[in-house]
Amino acid sequence: MATDARLPERQSKGATPPVAAAVELLDVLPAAVVVVSRDGVIRYRNALAFEWLLDVEDFETALTDVHVLLPFDGWKTELTRIAETGTTRHFAGAVASNGKSSGILATIRCSPFDEAGTEGNVIVLICESIGRESVAQRLEISERLTSLGKLATRVAHELSNPLDGILRYVNLALRVADQAPKSKIHSYLSESRTGLMRMIQIIGDLLEYSRSTDGAFDATDINQVVEQSIASHATDADARGVVVSANFRGHDMPCVTGTRLYQVCCNLIKNAIDAMPDGGRLSVMTVVVNDH
Repeated sequence: MATDARLPERQSKGATPPVAAAVELLDVLPAAVVVVSRDGVIRYRNALAFEWLLDVEDFETALTDVHVLLPFDGWKTELTRIAETGTTRHFAGAVASNGKSSGILATIRCSPFDEAGTEGNVIVLICESIGRESVAQRLEISERLTSLGKLATRVAHELSNPLDGILRYVNLALRVADQAPKSKIHSYLSESRTGLMRMIQIIGDLLEYSRSTDGAFDATDINQVVEQSIASHATDADARGVVVSANFRGHDMPCVTGTRLYQVCCNLIKNAIDAMPDGGRLSVMTVVVNDH
């Protein structure tokens, strides 16, 4: 079959009656039908596929408005997997409004499709979901959108803490750059670097969360994490007249995920300082209770 995506339709005028009838039948199906090579080039699509998908030959670009729910590894990987294993894959997704059609919830079925003289093609059927399946998918999409909103809030909230710390230490370094010893400036820059590394870790944790995988636990000194959390809010505490006192357990502290504990401590300290606009005392301590 030629690489022109519309060629089968053009050929239908001079084709044998069975071929022409088959092409006409595909055009009246209530589903988008696409034949694509394993390297992602569209070889054929029916009328509904032209309505739902972008009018380009590259399959992945054509499906820009088709959002597939996880688990999904990208069209290039999925097409290669289907062509090599000869297995059929099903996906749930949504076809967004693209100016030619309104958005719909869809079931996407991808199967191997070898023509005479060619191998490695995949036929893709995109059908609108109806009934119970549609309701379930709507609920799933709604839950994912809610989760996405919470994730965005978490990004803004958790990155603000190390950003505050980085800004504080950079300002301190600039303030004492001319008269302070190099060791002091090195200390401030080191703290700024620590904050940046925390941000990298937070972003990594968020990516892992988006993939629904469990994060690894790091053996971290809890007292050091809490002390760093206090230090990152020292400017805010001074500005509000809040005196911070700390009492740390010196040994037998359990291992934790340092970055996440740092966020928890920063949130608690920040909230406590915000709750004392007229000044006060904030006491922070670490203890071990029943091995926790």
